[in-house]
Amino acid sequence: MHKNKENCILNQLHHKDPTLVGMGFGYRLYPSYGLISALIVILIFWCGSALSDQSSKIDRTFTKHGDVTGDGESETLTVHITSMSIETPFKWSFIISDLNGATIYRVVRDDTWLDNFFKDNGYVIRCTDYTSCKERYYFNDIPIAIFASLKPSIKGWVLNKYTKSNLHNTASAYLTKQGISAENITVTIEEMRKILQKPGFRSINIPISPVESSAPMIWVPSIKEFVPYYQE
Repeated sequence: MHKNKENCILNQLHHKDPTLVGMGFGYRLYPSYGLISALIVILIFWCGSALSDQSSKIDRTFTKHGDVTGDGESETLTVHITSMSIETPFKWSFIISDLNGATIYRVVRDDTWLDNFFKDNGYVIRCTDYTSCKERYYFNDIPIAIFASLKPSIKGWVLNKYTKSNLHNTASAYLTKQGISAENITVTIEEMRKILQKPGFRSINIPISPVESSAPMIWVPSIKEFVPYYQE
């Protein structure tokens, strides 16, 4: 018998009747042998079911280290994915921690709204069914997309009339929500422009679904925060 199941049964029997004394299977069988035998059978099925439920739970962590802020120091990027089972909606989080372990960025997602889309043919590429598509998206595509932010850009961002306007509108809307003054917003956007124009900036892109990502962000040293710079 599986050790965990045996321990489960013994604990339950002790809880039901602590007067039972160890012998044989672990207990002296009093005249109510039939009752105790039935109880043992029930507990075997109950514990087996409980252990099965526990083993089907999803709890996966993906971690990578690297410089995502562009300051020359390594941060820790952690993706944590949980669910009661592969058939239930997933929840996940993405956290960036600095060298001291302090969180400098955190996002939490509850993908209950997204779950049924995995049943649609073609919603996730290179998979064939609900289960395989969820596994591919959560255990492959999300970590790859997030950890790609550690790779510096080869070229500087092209700033033309459209992208300059997009940068201003996207960053201004975000910074205003953060309570940044209009004067400081102007200074911050200029800082972002200089970062984006040079090769080697790091851009974070966080998936919202298999077909959509949040606005890309860069680290802005003066305010010590990731700020979005482009919105389609």
